[in-house]
Amino acid sequence: MVRLFDIWDLSLDTPEGIRLRDALTALASDPTDRGVLVATADDIVHGRRQRSYLAPHAAYLMGENRFHADLPPLNS
Repeated sequence: MVRLFDIWDLSLDTPEGIRLRDALTALASDPTDRGVLVATADDIVHGRRQRSYLAPHAAYLMGENRFHADLPPLNS
């Protein structure tokens, strides 16, 4: 199996980029919104951010190694 990841850095050189960052930060701090999550490196190593699981491949944001095995698929 091959996985490809595109990782984009948010450019804050424009007013639009700053507004997007501010909107995402506001959503992440809103306890009623479950669509945006801000996680630290420690959260990624732990595999959780408060009550939320973090996907094991989030570790690739920090390097070439994962810290946890894949999560089992969710059945709907």
